[in-house]
Amino acid sequence: MGIIVRQGVKGSIWSYLGLIIGYINLGIIMPQFFSPDKIGLIHLFIATSVIFAQFSSLGFNSVTKRMFPYFRDRKNNHNGYFFLIISVGIIGFTLSTVAFFILKPNIIESSLDRSPLFSKYIMLLLPLILFRLAYSHLVSYNKVLFDAITGVFWSEFMHKVVNLLLITGVALEWLNFRQFLFGYTASVCMPVIPLIIVLIKRGDFNLSPNLGFAKKYTKEMITISAFGLFNGFSGNLISNIDKLLVSHYLSLESLGVFSVCALFAKVIRVPAKSMLKISTGIIAQSWKENNIKHIQEIYYKSSINQMVIGSLVFIGMLINIDTIFQILPRIYSNGKWVLIIYSFGVLVNTTSVMSNPIIATSVQYKVLTYLIFLTFSVSVIFSFLLIPQFGIVGAAIATSITYIISSTAKLVFIKIKFGMLPYGKKHLTVLFIGIAAVILGNVLPSSENWVITFVFKSSIISMLFMAFVWKLNVSNDINKLLEVAWQRVLKLKNKL
Repeated sequence: MGIIVRQGVKGSIWSYLGLIIGYINLGIIMPQFFSPDKIGLIHLFIATSVIFAQFSSLGFNSVTKRMFPYFRDRKNNHNGYFFLIISVGIIGFTLSTVAFFILKPNIIESSLDRSPLFSKYIMLLLPLILFRLAYSHLVSYNKVLFDAITGVFWSEFMHKVVNLLLITGVALEWLNFRQFLFGYTASVCMPVIPLIIVLIKRGDFNLSPNLGFAKKYTKEMITISAFGLFNGFSGNLISNIDKLLVSHYLSLESLGVFSVCALFAKVIRVPAKSMLKISTGIIAQSWKENNIKHIQEIYYKSSINQMVIGSLVFIGMLINIDTIFQILPRIYSNGKWVLIIYSFGVLVNTTSVMSNPIIATSVQYKVLTYLIFLTFSVSVIFSFLLIPQFGIVGAAIATSITYIISSTAKLVFIKIKFGMLPYGKKHLTVLFIGIAAVILGNVLPSSENWVITFVFKSSIISMLFMAFVWKLNVSNDINKLLEVAWQRVLKLKNKL
């Protein structure tokens, strides 16, 4: 668990810094200088390119997660595994490009009325798809080599820094929207370059094939890829279907409002994403060694750690909800319930965040297909029912219901099949501390100055929440981090 905690903390730091910059970009600056439909266009580009890139991967990232431990051998260039990655990537992008041009006329026709900007700039999708595909393959490979930080730094942090510069250029009228969009596309492509450099420096970027070694696992890799393709494609479709249907049923403007409000929920997910990046390879290795005890430890600790951190962030949103919407332009005010409902669903989902890699890297990985199909069905049904009826709030309800049902189904399967459960009595402790914190936060006095109110409430509640978490020893990992942080504060105080 040590390497997961260390890299998870480092990854979370870069991700949180990126989220702060992302919030400044999307939540403060962009609404002042970009209309909601232009913000919606950017998110529609993201959603569409992610889905195409996932199809282009042909499910091979699942092979990397599950099969790489059998190829791992630095002296023999990992038995030509990188050659397989590049070969599959070329084939996948070729197929995706053909599919793009076949579907392009229908996409343009369907988006002319509600999303004309999307039709205008549709060709920018191709470089986005290519570099998202390359990034997904390279970062998966890098993760199983136990380096989750490089990808996070460049995709979660530096990408946002570049975007901030681009947005500033628009604000100062140095760039128009078209130039911004081309620059944004380049910033999405950028993280691929440092990943390649890191792999070359470590000696892991080697195109020499070893087809004889790979041949032993051909049948299994094809099977895993097939299931991985369906699972990954469906998973990304589930993650983005709310945006696609908001754009389809409502407008790019509504998508812009929805995306800005949903941004806050992503803050809850940051530690989970960082943990997943490094833990997947370790869980796969543990399955290979039949170390069930280690997997159970990861499952439980990741859950309690995520619940503590995610709850703290969610509490901060609830007690500062009015302040948040004072910062945003008035047009976003109807997104308040989107923020609350969406964030709740994400919090529930992330407390069992390790369910996916545990199933995906086990001998029962095929079951994930059925679970994803269930999730996809729930998402589609509720999205079609609720978005036309309740607009962006309906989209948030549909997403939250999907997360809760999906998480529950995976929990039940893992408990029945492997006898593992991520929850315990300490999760109830966090729940009670959280409820008390929300009640206290809402009775604390407010100032007319939103900055003072935000800092005052957040500081008081955060300190009290973490004090109870530490005193009740909810998480050994978090207690250690708090103790290290306190020792550093004391050392700094002594120096001063």
